[in-house]
Amino acid sequence: LAILNGGEQIAGVQQMGGLGLGIWNTKDGSPVSTIGEKVTSAAYSQQQRRAWTGHSDGKATLWELPSGKLVKEFQIPGRAHAVAISNNSSFGIVAAGNLLSMYLLPMEKVPNRRIQVTFPVSIRAIAVSPIEFRTLVVGDQMTRIVDLKSSNSYTDIQSPIPASTVSFSPDGSRFLLARATPDRLGFGTIQLRERPKMAISGDTTLRKFQGHQGGTSAAVFARNATRIISGGLDNHVRVWETSTEQELASLDVGAAVTGLAASPDGKTVAVLENGVNCEVWNVDDKTHLGTLSGHALVPRAVVWARRANRVATISGDRTARVWDPKTFECLATFEHPVEVTAVDITADGKVLITGGQDGYLRAWNVESKQPGKKWWAHNASVVQLVFASDDKTLVSAGEDHILCWWDLPVD
Repeated sequence: LAILNGGEQIAGVQQMGGLGLGIWNTKDGSPVSTIGEKVTSAAYSQQQRRAWTGHSDGKATLWELPSGKLVKEFQIPGRAHAVAISNNSSFGIVAAGNLLSMYLLPMEKVPNRRIQVTFPVSIRAIAVSPIEFRTLVVGDQMTRIVDLKSSNSYTDIQSPIPASTVSFSPDGSRFLLARATPDRLGFGTIQLRERPKMAISGDTTLRKFQGHQGGTSAAVFARNATRIISGGLDNHVRVWETSTEQELASLDVGAAVTGLAASPDGKTVAVLENGVNCEVWNVDDKTHLGTLSGHALVPRAVVWARRANRVATISGDRTARVWDPKTFECLATFEHPVEVTAVDITADGKVLITGGQDGYLRAWNVESKQPGKKWWAHNASVVQLVFASDDKTLVSAGEDHILCWWDLPVD
């Protein structure tokens, strides 16, 4: 059995009426369609977008779900007793007679996807260059810059650190790596590095900031990259002078910082802590301005529109919310069928994209408060989303170790 379309339908092998693969509506049990004939066994890809069926007449078949479209049929050595399919549906296995056979399956065609890159390690964080089609990818003992125009072209950064967050400078020439876990001195250091100009390069570290005791959870450029604003497990937001490594200001927010986003002018920050609210602070005069309150569970990410006063948050309560950080009013709430795991917002704050635990990306119109299109992106939870500077393309990373570059299907 498999659950399809977020629980709206169910699929399973019928024992009556030709032994097809049946699809039914879960709400009222009504039949939707029957796929194939003489089906003896079935297996489903991780996101239930494909079915791999074995048949009694010496066939194995790959189908799209829930449409039931035939993708490809294979001849097998006899009656199929059992089948299995890989999570990403790249190969299928059939037990027929005394043989166990493996078949390479056609790649799934996903609309709007330009490039897909698979990494050997888990992806922790990504950043997109504001001036060129390059993405900075951080994983376990890996920091890599990928050329999105050619997925086989990349540069590995030497001496990687276990970074929790990455960020490009506005001109794309430098980037930040913030250490999530403490070093030998007990601090989560922040490294300022130059973007390598060659495929093979040495250590490009320009400066090293002390960071936060216990670990640094967020670090972003501010004020045309003359400042760096960071948050960490020491209950503080700190401001650093980029050119000297000097700490210019320190703000005690009263709890460990789990996420942070800065306003376009770098004067205000939206801070996630351990509670269900997002707190807004002025970093210049160290004053608490207000609270973004509405989530039922702890928020897991916050972003600030690059050219607008709009903040977006996501939470374990399966909602994404858009806020006015001046009035602290919630402008829109978008409910999801699964937990929301990633978010980004366009520069003007009018379009929100979210990623979910189900591997889908969803577009939302903030002005009309209506959902746009949704599309399948990953075989596991979405880790992070980042708009390119043109707001017409998007980069996503998933727990399936895959990075994707998308043309946005937003009307």
